[in-house]
Amino acid sequence: MISSAQILINAPMLILAFAGACWLGYMIRRKSIKKLQKRVIELEDEMLFNHKQLLKLEAELARKQPFTAMSATVIPIPGANSNQKKAN
Repeated sequence: MISSAQILINAPMLILAFAGACWLGYMIRRKSIKKLQKRVIELEDEMLFNHKQLLKLEAELARKQPFTAMSATVIPIPGANSNQKKAN
């Protein structure tokens, strides 16, 4: 059976072990967060570079293609045509 003296000696050790484990977990997590933040910045830089390339290619394509007027499809509405003559 564990005596009260052993519990008093083990309590500070348990608290110290818990605090050490928390600190170690914090340090590991902090290191992984820094690594992930660096990776996010690298991916954002790559994304911006790719977007810049896309804009350049679209501008080049727009310069090469001649401008053409757009046409819209007209759907006739029955009874709304002003060119029709009404029968008297």
